[in-house]
Amino acid sequence: MAVILAVVAIALTAGAQSASLPDAPSMAPAGSAAGPAAGVPAQPPQTEQPPTAVRELAPKPPPPVPFQEELRVVQSQLKMIEAKGPSRSTGRVSRYGRLRNPAQLPLEGLGFRSIRPYRPAYYGTDDLITGLIETAARLKLADPEMPPLAVADLSGPKGGRIALHRSHRNGRDADLGFFWMDEDGNPVPADELVRFDRRGRARYKGKALVFDVKRNWSLVRALLTSPRFGERVRWLFVYHPLRKLLLDYAERVEGDLYFVEYAWRILQQPGSRAGRHDNHFHLRIDCSPQEVADGCRD
Repeated sequence: MAVILAVVAIALTAGAQSASLPDAPSMAPAGSAAGPAAGVPAQPPQTEQPPTAVRELAPKPPPPVPFQEELRVVQSQLKMIEAKGPSRSTGRVSRYGRLRNPAQLPLEGLGFRSIRPYRPAYYGTDDLITGLIETAARLKLADPEMPPLAVADLSGPKGGRIALHRSHRNGRDADLGFFWMDEDGNPVPADELVRFDRRGRARYKGKALVFDVKRNWSLVRALLTSPRFGERVRWLFVYHPLRKLLLDYAERVEGDLYFVEYAWRILQQPGSRAGRHDNHFHLRIDCSPQEVADGCRD
């Protein structure tokens, strides 16, 4: 009797152990219903999906931030300018002007690019350079279809006179190209300073161009409201008929007519010796209080 009980106990123990192991592979012949045919890969196990209600209630991932990598580059550019120490602008823009420890505008960035990289005239005061970098980025973020702002001459690495200019001597001047369109209203990237007539029309490389009043007014507004230098913009020189196109547009779309009046005072065509400025804006900012103490003169 004891022998019979021992055999039963051994059988029960073996059954319990086999129940806890994973299923053994089938020993059915190849091609039978018990398993796949030889050479046919087994189907991967299906992942169980959560119920529809759970999927709908789960929070959706946030949309990607536009220009995320470009914004990191902008922050890096601004930090480099800050790290080098303050710039010094002395003298006047057209006489005895000098520039010490200048900031250098990158040849391209978010919303802008230099169209004269072969000329070493992309230096300026810290406020001018950081303000231009931030202004172009703000415009691009607000208008992703905007072509790059064409930046021409600023100042030389030590200030002083540079070819083609009577001013631009102490880091407070910048030549900025206009925004262009084709005749169908499509934006056209500017790669040169092209002269526009009084109707805002031009031809370049055999193609008709139109002065993009909307984007050019956005540029004017962004420059005059720049946290870096907006309150110190002395002039924004431009051809008088193009000025009229801009101000007429501003009166139609701007809610703040005091701002339009402010722009009316800043936008001016310079005297005949300086040219009509029918192919670019000429931005000039005043000396900061610290620069005045260092010998800068407006």
